Amino acid sequence: FLGWQWIRLPGGLTVAEGVAHYEKLDSVLLAEPNRKVPLLRPPVEVVSDDRRLAPAGEEPPIIPDDPMFGRQWNLRKIGATNAWATTTGSTNVVVAVFDTGVDYTHPDLAPNMWRNPGESGLDAAGNDKATNRIDDDNNGYVDDLHGIDAVTGSGNPMDHGFKRDGSTIYHGTFVAGVIGAVGHNNLGVTGINWTTQIMALDVIDSDLTADPQTALQWEASTELVAWDYVLGMKRRGVNVRVISNSVALTAYSIAVQEAIAELSREGVLIVESVWMNSQDVDLYDIYWSLPSIPALIRVAYSDESDQPTTSNFGRGTVHLAAPGANIISTEPGGGYRTASGTSYSCPLVSGAAALLLAARPDLTLNQLKAALLGSVDQPAAFRGKMITGGRLNVGRAMQSLSAEDSKAIVVTSLPAGQRTRPNSAIQVAFSRPMNRDSVEAAFSTSPALSGEFEWSSDSDSFLFRPRVLLDRSTNYVVRILGTALDQSGQQLDGNFNRQREGSPDDDYTWGFRFPVLNDDFSDGQVLSGGSGRIGGTTRYTRLEPGEKLQERFYDEGGNPGTVWYRWTAPESEAWYTFDLAGASFDTYLAICTGTAVDNLVTIAKGDNYGSNRSSRVSFQASATNYFITVIAKNGSPGDTSGPFNLSWYPTPPPGFAGVEISPASGIPGARITLTGTNFTGATGVLFGGVAAHSFSNAPANNLDLRLSAEVPPGARSGPITVVTPYGNATTTASFQVLPPPLSLRFLSNGEVQLHWNATGDFFVVEHSRDLFDWQALEYPPEIGPEHSTLTLPFTFQRSGFFRLRTRPE
Repeated sequence: FLGWQWIRLPGGLTVAEGVAHYEKLDSVLLAEPNRKVPLLRPPVEVVSDDRRLAPAGEEPPIIPDDPMFGRQWNLRKIGATNAWATTTGSTNVVVAVFDTGVDYTHPDLAPNMWRNPGESGLDAAGNDKATNRIDDDNNGYVDDLHGIDAVTGSGNPMDHGFKRDGSTIYHGTFVAGVIGAVGHNNLGVTGINWTTQIMALDVIDSDLTADPQTALQWEASTELVAWDYVLGMKRRGVNVRVISNSVALTAYSIAVQEAIAELSREGVLIVESVWMNSQDVDLYDIYWSLPSIPALIRVAYSDESDQPTTSNFGRGTVHLAAPGANIISTEPGGGYRTASGTSYSCPLVSGAAALLLAARPDLTLNQLKAALLGSVDQPAAFRGKMITGGRLNVGRAMQSLSAEDSKAIVVTSLPAGQRTRPNSAIQVAFSRPMNRDSVEAAFSTSPALSGEFEWSSDSDSFLFRPRVLLDRSTNYVVRILGTALDQSGQQLDGNFNRQREGSPDDDYTWGFRFPVLNDDFSDGQVLSGGSGRIGGTTRYTRLEPGEKLQERFYDEGGNPGTVWYRWTAPESEAWYTFDLAGASFDTYLAICTGTAVDNLVTIAKGDNYGSNRSSRVSFQASATNYFITVIAKNGSPGDTSGPFNLSWYPTPPPGFAGVEISPASGIPGARITLTGTNFTGATGVLFGGVAAHSFSNAPANNLDLRLSAEVPPGARSGPITVVTPYGNATTTASFQVLPPPLSLRFLSNGEVQLHWNATGDFFVVEHSRDLFDWQALEYPPEIGPEHSTLTLPFTFQRSGFFRLRTRPE
């Protein structure tokens, strides 16, 4: 249905080479990599207490008899019991669930599972089509009665779950229960829809036997299979009206974007969660979802007290919040459990949309969005954080369907957030037909743009096409004044509070921005020559799928952002240094070779250079192309990322020069200075093979030309070696380790104890009665990690002198 094909490349052919090959073919319009994304942070889920909470609001008129309903505070919070006075759902509405699959045998889900008409009933031989192992409806899947497993390509979408903290989480089954656990059946819980149809699609590749950090994986080709399946069934007459996608990843895949856009044109509402990282996704959309799709509603998290806790937010890209704390729902095997997360806020909105469609199957996409967005409650914690500034209220949404005086609101405002294209038109859709002249007079941008308006025939939406390309370095703000009128002469409700307050209270405002030009690997900025300096920024950058070098910073609790550069070494076998000196945030710098972001080889890297957190690397280059990446280990807005200056210049290889060692001798614990040509990135200083406990750079003229090192207790006389990632350098001169001072004390038992701060066995203790005739003591010392001790028995001659000297060769 979509025209895309998944190609497995032959061995020896890289992804970049394969893409280039297919793009040369006349029959191919576009080729792209099949991007894979490890779900290093799967949707947040916290097992929580099963506690009973008092209902909020008025006494509900409809109460189901499900025994656990008293613990489903979320349904009362959003007014579901009021909505049920109008409808409790419909078997004519299909909700597609993109997740880990669904346990379609669960007693509280089975009656509400979608049944594929083409795989239902008996075949010509009298066998049940659901189990006859035949693709009865010729859609490419065998026995796809309830949906598909897009990972394996089978017609069995049974929930396989994923591992977390030693337990298996059956995410999709839980989500399905929030949407449509059978209501009023005296069993378990109820979904927001007592009756509905749930189409199950397994889109998450999860290896239950693998490391949990790598077992979960999203793959573009898998997601595309699921979208294509839904689109195909929709065009076969299956009434799919809502897609619930708690995973919410698209990974820059043009193919997946086209699939979503196609379903949007089919009138399908797509609901996704925004996860829980306390991020403003207007500025920093780490999970690569698509805010610029008209059919999309993005959902944040709220708890029992209408607080967002750690939920992501976005004034221009997140639409509303919904309860996601302490939610009880279905578990495979007929069980139930309680958990928290935006993963369970998302299906509540998906289910609410299905409930509204049960009451009004004729609702257009914009009318459906208007009912959900124009009816929210607006707790203080959400104001200014989301488009509506509010939390779902399905009871009020249901009432709005029959309201005669509904307010005009904005239901789509695009582009929003990041990933804007320079030729993007500004797109606005309203819940009602508008007075065109009034809206155009109320419309403005900052900075100002001139352009043309293109209105829809029914005047409920328009495109504003700027006359010039948008400036990629500019952040734009769009405003529609609250004085804008609909065709009945009523003013715009720009703040979604169901009041007409005029400007400025009802002004509708949002912004959009472009990503940093070299945020993605394919857009790497070209650096020229053997030396130079260029400014850049990592602020609001993000991790691109396939950037494996950067993924480890997730494990360290950061949200890494990257920018990329391309550079060709002007001279073969020469040494060069790349330097981020002066950066005010924690950086990481790497030099790579390769052809694509997912097959790079790191040949040099630097972290925490010197005494600060900026980075510097030196390496020996060959005449080839290099990719340089600057990484903000924690790319969140604020002082953890920002502007930097990247310098590069020729440098000598690691080595010594001039007065190599000063002073040329010393006792353990003394500090010496080493002078050379380049000690960048030094990781160790060895005295006769024994590592110094501490050393520090003494940079000068952009180079680490000096090191200050402390002579270790176990140091041996001889040449000194400096260890760097780019090769070791050893002095031609030798360092003489001198004996340290001896200390002596008399123990209470009559023994004599000698102590010195060195651990080498090349020192010997000698005794003399007259300072002329010295004899080595034969007693073995006790050698510790930092010092040595020699204890003499009480029978030893207590008079005389002691000294420590180097053992003769």
